[in-house]
Amino acid sequence: MIDHEKLKAYVVRVTRIDPSVAGGRFSLFYAVLTDTAENALVIVQDSIPPDDDAEVTGGTLSSATVKAIGLRPGFAHLL
Repeated sequence: MIDHEKLKAYVVRVTRIDPSVAGGRFSLFYAVLTDTAENALVIVQDSIPPDDDAEVTGGTLSSATVKAIGLRPGFAHLL
Protein backbone atom coordinates (compact mmCIF):
# COMPACT_ATOMS: atom_id res chain seq x y z
CA MET A 1 0.00 0.00 0.00
CA ILE A 2 1.23 3.48 -0.88
CA ASP A 3 1.69 5.95 1.94
CA HIS A 4 0.81 9.23 0.21
CA GLU A 5 2.11 11.28 3.14
CA LYS A 6 5.61 9.87 2.59
CA LEU A 7 5.82 10.43 -1.17
CA LYS A 8 9.15 11.90 -2.24
CA ALA A 9 10.78 12.71 -5.54
CA TYR A 10 14.31 11.34 -5.82
CA VAL A 11 16.86 12.41 -8.39
CA VAL A 12 19.01 9.51 -9.54
CA ARG A 13 22.26 9.93 -11.44
CA VAL A 14 23.53 6.99 -13.45
CA THR A 15 27.02 7.16 -14.95
CA ARG A 16 27.54 5.09 -18.08
CA ILE A 17 30.88 4.24 -19.65
CA ASP A 18 30.96 4.94 -23.38
CA PRO A 19 34.28 5.25 -25.25
CA SER A 20 32.54 7.09 -28.11
CA VAL A 21 31.85 10.22 -26.02
CA ALA A 22 34.37 12.78 -24.79
CA GLY A 23 35.83 11.67 -21.49
CA GLY A 24 34.51 8.14 -21.99
CA ARG A 25 31.56 8.62 -19.62
CA PHE A 26 28.19 10.30 -19.55
CA SER A 27 25.45 10.67 -16.96
CA LEU A 28 21.73 10.06 -17.17
CA PHE A 29 19.32 11.51 -14.66
CA TYR A 30 16.05 9.97 -13.54
CA ALA A 31 13.23 11.37 -11.47
CA VAL A 32 11.68 8.71 -9.26
CA LEU A 33 8.43 9.32 -7.38
CA THR A 34 8.21 6.88 -4.51
CA ASP A 35 7.09 6.43 -0.93
CA THR A 36 10.09 4.20 -0.17
CA ALA A 37 13.17 3.19 -2.15
CA GLU A 38 11.52 -0.20 -2.66
CA ASN A 39 8.29 1.15 -4.14
CA ALA A 40 8.99 3.26 -7.22
CA LEU A 41 5.83 4.72 -8.69
CA VAL A 42 7.02 6.83 -11.59
CA ILE A 43 10.39 6.83 -13.32
CA VAL A 44 11.23 9.57 -15.81
CA GLN A 45 14.52 9.67 -17.70
CA ASP A 46 16.07 13.05 -18.43
CA SER A 47 19.61 13.64 -19.63
CA ILE A 48 19.63 17.18 -18.22
CA PRO A 49 21.15 17.55 -14.74
CA PRO A 50 18.78 18.73 -12.00
CA ASP A 51 18.70 22.38 -10.97
CA ASP A 52 21.13 23.47 -8.27
CA ASP A 53 18.21 23.94 -5.88
CA ALA A 54 16.68 20.52 -6.59
CA GLU A 55 16.13 18.43 -3.49
CA VAL A 56 18.28 15.31 -3.51
CA THR A 57 18.22 12.47 -1.03
CA GLY A 58 21.07 10.12 -0.15
CA GLY A 59 20.84 6.37 -0.31
CA THR A 60 20.62 3.65 -2.93
CA LEU A 61 17.74 2.32 -4.94
CA SER A 62 16.37 -1.14 -4.31
CA SER A 63 17.08 -3.92 -6.80
CA ALA A 64 13.41 -3.85 -7.88
CA THR A 65 13.66 -0.16 -8.76
CA VAL A 66 16.98 -0.70 -10.54
CA LYS A 67 15.36 -3.50 -12.55
CA ALA A 68 12.37 -1.28 -13.35
CA ILE A 69 14.70 1.39 -14.70
CA GLY A 70 16.52 -1.29 -16.67
CA LEU A 71 19.94 -0.86 -15.08
CA ARG A 72 22.43 -3.23 -13.58
CA PRO A 73 22.50 -3.39 -9.77
CA GLY A 74 25.19 -1.18 -8.27
CA PHE A 75 24.94 1.44 -11.00
CA ALA A 76 21.98 3.46 -9.69
CA HIS A 77 22.54 5.60 -6.64
CA LEU A 78 20.47 8.40 -5.26
CA LEU A 79 22.44 11.63 -5.18
